[in-house]
Amino acid sequence: LLLFLFSCGDDSLQKTVAKMHIQKGDNILEFTEKQQGEYIGTIKKVHAGQIIKSNLQISNIGNAVLVINNAKFEEDSDIFWINSFPKKIPIGDTVYFEISFLPKEKRIYQSKLIIFSNDPQNSQVSVIFSAEADEALQSKMIINSNPIFFPLMSIGETKTTSITITSTGSETLT
Repeated sequence: LLLFLFSCGDDSLQKTVAKMHIQKGDNILEFTEKQQGEYIGTIKKVHAGQIIKSNLQISNIGNAVLVINNAKFEEDSDIFWINSFPKKIPIGDTVYFEISFLPKEKRIYQSKLIIFSNDPQNSQVSVIFSAEADEALQSKMIINSNPIFFPLMSIGETKTTSITITSTGSETLT
């Protein structure tokens, strides 16, 4: 069986292709397109030891199912990682691609995320993530240093007292 398709000047016989459109999915990222298929994502306000989760929004604007074959970070994969990514995106659908970042120390971090798909025009899309981590936030706990006296108690007897604990650091005390 041999089948020929040809066009007579109209677009009624369009090629069936998947097409990926990518953009930021939250306000944690500053996001810009450097050139077609390459983006820059800058993570805002980060402290060492603080985990940041962000989302990329991926839309299938083609007329075939978009298949994500693989997605990976090239560098610092212990600092940047992918929590989950969709394998298939139906025609016209939009999904979120969750990325995590956990800086270990004060410095500038950068890693390239590469997304491989069946988009014939952009089978490989990259997002260069960068962030500058400040020093880790510190939790401090102050407990009243005055001695705590319990009155004399018999065996099996219960009495209560209260202790006030105050966090004076710049981070939540856990």
